[in-house]
Amino acid sequence: MHPNIPARRIIDRFVEYHKRPFTVKDVANDTGLHPKTVRNLLPQLVQAGRIRVLMREQSGNIYGKPVAIGKQRSGKQYDWLPRKSKLKEVYDLVGKHTHIDEILRHANMCQETIYRYIRVLVMDGCIEKWGNLYKPLEFKPTLRPYSYYKGKRVESSSDDRGCMLADIKYLSRLNQVEVPQELSNMSNGELWQIQSRLYGMKEERERDQR
Repeated sequence: MHPNIPARRIIDRFVEYHKRPFTVKDVANDTGLHPKTVRNLLPQLVQAGRIRVLMREQSGNIYGKPVAIGKQRSGKQYDWLPRKSKLKEVYDLVGKHTHIDEILRHANMCQETIYRYIRVLVMDGCIEKWGNLYKPLEFKPTLRPYSYYKGKRVESSSDDRGCMLADIKYLSRLNQVEVPQELSNMSNGELWQIQSRLYGMKEERERDQR
């Protein structure tokens, strides 16, 4: 399996449920992927017609989804109030399933809703983001309108290397393979290759179980 397949799948998922313009940094922050990986894969999505370049800037392109003919967006579409019951449901899911894939698999709501409520919980300090992993802290939502959260960035609680290390350890347990002892001494490129192989093993196992 090509090592970019897992990353492409993660970015496809982000694009599918992200409604506003975004940059490489936005994708990296929300998915835990390395910015270089995102930067290399986004042109493929442009070529496939999944996204388009809205603006070219020196600091990096701004991307968005193609707008359907005759479809207009309301400026108030994000101005809704998160429900406390759903926030608690997602918060409890994070307590049981720390990885985003596991959270999505066990949720009783659509992926778009999960991502939105996770954003609210992270920005309210209820859960901590660690790449693709999440940790419950304290359930204390402020219940602001979603437009308040939409205009702000979701920061990860670690650097890219820390995110990869945490993800590799999680995927190793999931795939029941041993983590290399020299993991902490490896370069980021070597870590990314291991992470990609583990995602490939995970996807192959999931296909076999279907």
